[in-house]
Amino acid sequence: MRVRAILAPLCALLDFMNDYEHRQIGRAVLVVAGAVWLLMLAATVRHGGPEMLAWSTALLALTAAIFGSLTVRVDANSLRWRFGWLGWPGGAVELDDIIGLMPVRLRWWHGAGIRFSLQGMLYSVGGQRGVGIARRSGKPIRISSDDADHLLEVLVARTGVAPAPLTPWRRES
Repeated sequence: MRVRAILAPLCALLDFMNDYEHRQIGRAVLVVAGAVWLLMLAATVRHGGPEMLAWSTALLALTAAIFGSLTVRVDANSLRWRFGWLGWPGGAVELDDIIGLMPVRLRWWHGAGIRFSLQGMLYSVGGQRGVGIARRSGKPIRISSDDADHLLEVLVARTGVAPAPLTPWRRES
């Protein structure tokens, strides 16, 4: 039987299983959206076409609202994440499905948003750190966080899974 299942009633009684929630603001996403909007404004002033400015403003505002932040939450049963102020897109993993954890370093070319990669799905709004999660289902994921150490610590405490070290071959993940 898993350690978490054995200790869950005691931890709940002693209030050690508080929810973890952290929102990371995607500064790079917001800066790029703002820069693109300024370019569109300049193009509109030079060439006319307020319709183009209206459509580009709406599209960039929607992009910023969707990918402007990433909120990660861990409760007693699951790890959940959601993008932006709209709360979509997002995902969840049951804590019982987690069989491996490791810190990961993310490079600038990984970008922001949702990415498919050989190391699994990446959910990111930027930054250089995150947590890699191996699942029983065989579908690994990586979640970026500017609070990666604390997120990893909470996941280790909730799942009882020891984190793997950050080894050189994993450094590029």
